[in-house]
Amino acid sequence: MLATLIEAQVRDGHEVILFGSTLRSDTPPGFRDLLPAALRFVEVPMLREIRPKQDVVGLLRLWRELQSCGPDVVHLHSSKAGALGRIAALPLRARVVYQPHGIAYLRSDIPPSTRRAYEWIERGLALLGGTVVACSDGERAALDPVVPRSRSVVVPNGVEISGVPRANVRTPRVRIGTCGRISPQKGPAFFADVARALGGRADFLWIGDGDDDGKEALLAAGVRVTGWCTRAEAQCHIASLQIYVQTSAWEGMPLSVIEAMAAGLPIVATDIVGNRDLLANTDAGVLVKTSRDMIAALTGYIENAERRAIAGETARALAEEKYSAASMVKNFYGVYGI
Repeated sequence: MLATLIEAQVRDGHEVILFGSTLRSDTPPGFRDLLPAALRFVEVPMLREIRPKQDVVGLLRLWRELQSCGPDVVHLHSSKAGALGRIAALPLRARVVYQPHGIAYLRSDIPPSTRRAYEWIERGLALLGGTVVACSDGERAALDPVVPRSRSVVVPNGVEISGVPRANVRTPRVRIGTCGRISPQKGPAFFADVARALGGRADFLWIGDGDDDGKEALLAAGVRVTGWCTRAEAQCHIASLQIYVQTSAWEGMPLSVIEAMAAGLPIVATDIVGNRDLLANTDAGVLVKTSRDMIAALTGYIENAERRAIAGETARALAEEKYSAASMVKNFYGVYGI
């Protein structure tokens, strides 16, 4: 997401500085290779969860850096940057844009009390102003209790469609896969259950790496795990699939699903915000609520190559029509006021 947006901004002649935290468990090796070589990157110590002492350190560092560069626009990505950045940007005359990329209080891997705490934090930070960008209609609806509609907009995620290799559907054995960080959000246990049930009828592939526990569950279910790989390698792995699945417990609007659609793959995904926005009322794939439902949906695709092909062509057409990188960048320039 950042690479696509920043590449376009730099190409269009804007000066871009990226402030971020490289968490060892979350950041794949070689992430800088995705970004323009001339981009200035400033490390800011931030942690995903609430840690008061570390958060104060990160806030002060971010405040100093923003003061020194005097930006016209501050675009904040994800919850922690959204929290610290909105506070740090208060003395500035910059336009502030916050994009959750998946709202923290929609997470299902944390207790209800923590979710409520995140919601109240978002509610308080919303009082600081700025524009909140949802990447789907479903995410914007989830923001309604926290952010007035007058200060929220929808900018759908987008990818460089022309750069996504088309899937090779002619293989003797069906290959089913997903792409992403192995973490509770992405549902590796869900994926492992499905792979275990259908392992005799298809091969299963997880493109990425992450938590050791989740990785062990995948390997025990017979799933091949690629480990971290480059963007080009990940796209080639996606192109080797016949069916793409998304087992996430929560999302904003997953780029990996859009790229799989652009590759011409049928999609079977959990019925959540983001996935629902991409697939509901289309013939590009199937939304499911349980692993049993996913097993049934995948069985239908495994047994019917023609149905896979039709769904894949529909998915490709939808990606081209609605989720191009050019459209996304143009919409963001409108939000920035440029």
